[in-house]
Amino acid sequence: MTAVKDFVVRKGLQVTESIKLGNKIITKLLDSSDVSTISAASGGGGGSSVTLLDNDSALTAMTGMDSGDMGFVTGTKAFYVFDGTNWVNPNDPSFAYLLRAGNFTGPLTGTESFSPNRTVTLQTITASIESSVASNVVFTIKKTGSSLQQFTIPAGDTLITANFTTNSVSSSDTITLDIDSGSGRNLTVKIKYV
Repeated sequence: MTAVKDFVVRKGLQVTESIKLGNKIITKLLDSSDVSTISAASGGGGGSSVTLLDNDSALTAMTGMDSGDMGFVTGTKAFYVFDGTNWVNPNDPSFAYLLRAGNFTGPLTGTESFSPNRTVTLQTITASIESSVASNVVFTIKKTGSSLQQFTIPAGDTLITANFTTNSVSSSDTITLDIDSGSGRNLTVKIKYV
């Protein structure tokens, strides 16, 4: 049952039994605790709905969603958008890290891996080593064992940022890092994806 509540405005606004918003006089407000779904008005231009849920399990158990539907999990204060296949949190940090700790000399096959829980688009890579070296550090990002793209940290540098040219990765793919040549210490590769 929806509760409509009378209100009195105080501190900073004129105290009355109504408030004027534009040319409209408002005398009652809907208590937000009684709202479970917000959607576009009927006959409007369409739009997606927002469903309030207690936890992530309730979100993943939902069925019958359309692309663009939105869910807000009150237990974690997280907002999600349904992309037609999966629930995506647009505020979720979308980064994967691949590390090669300690001293290394290439060639080395990577054992660290990343597998997304949905199809993602790789955008940028930021790679760093602890200190500059006398030769290039060349490494390859692989997708399910096949070369996706090769990157180079030039001799004397400790950091690069670059864009991916081939960038679609599905939930059945695994991303790994191989060092092709060069030596260094503590290679950290940060992959940004959406």
